[in-house]
Amino acid sequence: MDYLAVAHSFGLLHRRSQAVVWEKCQEIGLSYSGYGLLLTLFEHEGSSQEELAARLFMDKTVVTREIQSLEARGFVTRCRDVEDRRRKRLYLTPLARKHQAFLEGVLHHWMDYLCEGMTDREAETVQRLFPRLAGRAMAADIHVL
Repeated sequence: MDYLAVAHSFGLLHRRSQAVVWEKCQEIGLSYSGYGLLLTLFEHEGSSQEELAARLFMDKTVVTREIQSLEARGFVTRCRDVEDRRRKRLYLTPLARKHQAFLEGVLHHWMDYLCEGMTDREAETVQRLFPRLAGRAMAADIHVL
């Protein structure tokens, strides 16, 4: 196996995916990180900033900054948690809901493009294995490897 080629391919996929998302989301003023946060909130509305940071493996300060930006642009609101007044929960606004289909479509179109020319089985394999690889990568104890 050409390990360098595989590692290089992961990097290329990541950078090109960021570029596609950034290009498509420019018109509504979203960053790549903000895009990821909104997609996650579509599935996990009511999450706290800490929960989002953990789910996305993002630094808490980056999440805080992006949430402030999303709130300023009218995509999310923060409400105090009724059980823990120190924690704020994040909720989508009508503006975010208005753009939901478009935002979800960005990744769908990109994946369709990437998998063009693959058999259905190959495309399903890619979609099944990439999350497994990412999960293993996040679980790895880098100091032990």
